[in-house]
Amino acid sequence: MRTIHVTRTLRLVAALSLLLLAGPASAQDAEDPNTVEARAHFDRGRDLAEQRRFSEAAEAFRRSLDLVDRPVTAFNLTLCYYALERYVEAIEALDRYRAQADIATEGDAYVEAQRMLAHAQRAVAEIHVDVLPVNATVILDGRPIEGEGARVARVNPGSHVIRVEAEGHAPQLIEVEAEPGVTLRRAVQLDSTLLPARLEVSLLERAPGTRILVDGEEVGTTGAAIELEPGEHTVSVLAPDREPVERPVVLEHNQHLRLDLDLGDALPEPRGTIFLEEPVFWGVVGGTLAAIGAGILIGWAIDQANGPTGGSTGVILNPGAMPQGAMATW
Repeated sequence: MRTIHVTRTLRLVAALSLLLLAGPASAQDAEDPNTVEARAHFDRGRDLAEQRRFSEAAEAFRRSLDLVDRPVTAFNLTLCYYALERYVEAIEALDRYRAQADIATEGDAYVEAQRMLAHAQRAVAEIHVDVLPVNATVILDGRPIEGEGARVARVNPGSHVIRVEAEGHAPQLIEVEAEPGVTLRRAVQLDSTLLPARLEVSLLERAPGTRILVDGEEVGTTGAAIELEPGEHTVSVLAPDREPVERPVVLEHNQHLRLDLDLGDALPEPRGTIFLEEPVFWGVVGGTLAAIGAGILIGWAIDQANGPTGGSTGVILNPGAMPQGAMATW
């Protein structure tokens, strides 16, 4: 029944459109290339609509409307969308028509527009999509829905596909079936694909008292396995009597990095060491003193054997026999 009514309305408006566009035109309009092309698209759209080729007719009327914005073209475009049950597009075209139409001159066309608008508003469905993260992109049937967080869109009855995507997250695809006048609500939380980086540190040799540090914090003694935020980090190995080891690393999301590190080189002897403290020195000194002591004891033993006043020459010194003045003075 509705199809019959739409066909009758199409014939009425086609006649009205022909009358309006066939009326007197200024010389400027006749010479304007956009007007000439718009008229050609309009005529083609009218012919296609009479053949019930509404999808092609809608495209012709839309191209005509893009070139020259006239209410009669918007009305004919509305009729095609209405016949195709594309009520969302019909409402948009009707809003464009009603913004320019003169009720006094449009007559029956304006009344029909009001009737179609009321029916289309009851026929459309609404989809509410709440997304996390809030800046995710929501694409409905190939067209993005602007906004952040909650998104709302009017849709025609039937099947629809919603795609939600965001950088660093796994996308989600949702199929919904919209019924006339129904409001659908969907909540979508995307799973992050940006996992923390994982760092493993292993020591190729071990020593008591060794510490492994990452960014100055101790994380282990013989090895470590930790999760870190992406970015620059410093791995340090500190061991007694060894030079510190430092290794800068740059980590990214989802990266798994393993470091096999050696202990640092042995520290050099501290400068300014007192030589007398060395064991080798005392060994040498002890040996020398022992030799000297042995020599003294041997000499003493020989002296005892030769008598208290004698020497190896057997000459006995007599202090009383020394000539006067022979003693050296200071």
